[in-house]
Amino acid sequence: MEKETSAALRRQKSAWLGRYRAALRRQELLAQELAELRAGAEHVGAAGPAVPGRTGPDAARLPRAVERIVAAEEALEAQIAACLQCRAEVVSAISGVGHAQRQEVLRRRYLLGQTFAEIADAMGLVERRIFQLHRQALEQISVNTAKDEAEFSKE
Repeated sequence: MEKETSAALRRQKSAWLGRYRAALRRQELLAQELAELRAGAEHVGAAGPAVPGRTGPDAARLPRAVERIVAAEEALEAQIAACLQCRAEVVSAISGVGHAQRQEVLRRRYLLGQTFAEIADAMGLVERRIFQLHRQALEQISVNTAKDEAEFSKE
C-alpha cells in the first residue's frame, strides 16, 4: 500500500512539474494562431481599403480581423505571463532537490523537454541510471504552497 501511494505521489509530482512544458505548448499554439490571424488580415487589407459609407459583409472584415488580432495578442501575453510564473515555480521546486545530478535530470526533463534517452546521452549515463535519478529526485521534490501540498497529497 505504501509503495502504491509513493508511486502515485511521484506521478502527481511529475504531472505538476510537467505543467511548464504544457504551458509552453499552449504559448506556441497561441503564437501560431496570432501569426495566422495577421496573415489573414494582410490578405483582407490587400483586397482594398474599406470604403467609408460602404455597407455589407465586406465593410466590416478588416475591423473584425483587427479585433481578433488584438484578442489573440492579449491571450498570448496572458499565456506568456502564466508560463513564466509556472516556470519559476518548477525551477524553485527543482532547486530544492539537494543532489546536482538529480536536479539536472529534472531540468532536462521538465524544462528542456528531453526524453530519458536524450538525458542519458547528454549526461553520459545509462538510461536505467537516469530513471533511478528521476525517481529519487521526484521523491525529494517539495512544494512551497498549501495548494500544491494539497494537490500532492490527493489520492
